Parts: sequence; structure tokens; C-alpha cells
Amino acid sequence: MRNLIFVLFIAFLFSCEGGKKILPESTGSANEIIVVVSDEIWDKYPSKAIKESFAKNYPGLLQLEPFFKIIRIKPAEFSTIFKTHQNIILISENQLQDKNNNLWAYPQIVVGLQWNAESDRKKFIEKCESYTTIFYQNQLQKESEKFSESNKRIKKNFGIDVKIPSEYTIIVDSTSIFWATFNPIKSDLIKQILVFKLKVNEINFQENLIIKVDSVLEKTLKGKGENNFVQIEKRFPLEISTNTYRGLWKMEKKFMGGPFLMKIRKKNQEEIIVSIGIVFAPGNQKKHFIIEMDAIL
Repeated sequence: MRNLIFVLFIAFLFSCEGGKKILPESTGSANEIIVVVSDEIWDKYPSKAIKESFAKNYPGLLQLEPFFKIIRIKPAEFSTIFKTHQNIILISENQLQDKNNNLWAYPQIVVGLQWNAESDRKKFIEKCESYTTIFYQNQLQKESEKFSESNKRIKKNFGIDVKIPSEYTIIVDSTSIFWATFNPIKSDLIKQILVFKLKVNEINFQENLIIKVDSVLEKTLKGKGENNFVQIEKRFPLEISTNTYRGLWKMEKKFMGGPFLMKIRKKNQEEIIVSIGIVFAPGNQKKHFIIEMDAIL
């Protein structure tokens, strides 16, 4: 009997140590955030700050799509069914301001924010912005886990990690350019991934970069007509964050276009590596496709 009790005790210790094993699996979408806050606090500045940070429009899209869908509930409604959601924000007058992983479920992020008479608006929204980045990076990580390991040929030829989903067909695989496409016969959806090297001068870098990228796209992504080829849309502003570019592309001489996401990495002083994902999805929302490209590239 004593041996049995000892075995059960050890098993309990190991289950607690793992954490992951005794917590329920998290629910909901990585694109959703549960916000738990009273009417009294919500109707003050927090509602504005939450919407301007977590629900701001995703950059580089023609349609307006928010970063996250906000589901706001009152504290009295915060039952067990909501506590297992993978993204939660708690706001109250005495709330500890911190971030907890896997508090009620696995995987999960629970953020605490405080708002009372002494709270500073600027500091509050700065915290919201920082947590927006954390939630988005977590979303990218989840998206990345759907795909297999990085493509070995891209790693060898270009020195960067890019994941190519199994449903893509590789068209070109050389030391100068890699091109893979997802273009199913019975669907309007088309996704393209290109990786290539460019020599770009530091002077007028931005303008020089776009011209050279356009040159590669013109030679690679062609339409059915003689003068049909993909170019970056200059009438729509580029959204640039560190090494990531978001914007729109168009097909010359044809009514066709969509969003793209591009990342650049310096290989040396004169050469950079460009990886770009291009999406054509008429009639569909585009954000989830670009998030997928962000995770892949």
C-alpha cells in the first residue's frame, strides 16, 4: 500500500512539473483576444487604447482588417469557458501588471493591465502596444508550427530560414533564385514565394530596392499576355517595419493584384537576400494569408 501511495505521489509531482499535462488545451483563435473589464473602467480610456492598439488595422492591405478581434466581457461573465481561451487581457483598478503564460490552459497568454484614477494614458497605451507585439509574435509562432522545417536548399544557397509548405510546387531552385507556387486548378487562390539575391547601393536604397525587385518580378511572375507581369503597386504606400515590407502588387495590363510581404537580409556590404510572398485571393479577406507569409519567410 505504501509503495502504491509513493508511486502515485511521484506521478503527481511529474504531472505538476510538466504543467502542460494537467492544464486543459486552450480554446479560441490566436486571432481573438478576450478582454475582461467592468463597464465603469471600459467606458473610460481603456476601451480607446485597446481598440487603437490591439484592434488597429493590419498594415499593407487594401481592405480594413484588424490585427485582433476583441471580445470584451464583464468580470461576472468570466467563467471557466472563457478562462481557457489562449489570449486574455484582465483590466481592473488593482490588477497586477504582468504577463503569465499558461495560467488556466496550454498554450495561453494572460496579460494584466491596471487602470485607476492615478493611471497615465501614455504609459497605458505603450503597454498595450508592447503586448500587441507579444500576441502577434505568438500568433506567428503558432502559424510557423504548422509547417515543416526550413527548406535545406534555400538555407544552403541563401543562408536564410524559409519554410515551404508541402502543398507548394517548386518551379525554380538555383543558387540565384528560388521560386515556389501554390496554384490549384479549381481555385482562384494563388500564392507565390520567391527568394533571390540583389546588389543594392546604400544611396537611394529604398528606390533602388523596389526597382530591382520589380525587375526580378517582371522576369519571373508573368501573366498570359505578352506584357502581363507582376510589379509592386506604386500608388499604394509601403508599410516598412525593420526588415519587413508590406504593400500591394499589380499585374501590368491586367485587372489583377493583391497583397505582398517582403523581407530583406543583408548578406554583405553590397548584397542582400530578398524573400517575398505574393497572394492573389479575390473575394477573400487577406490578412491570414499575409500572416502565413510572415511566418513562412
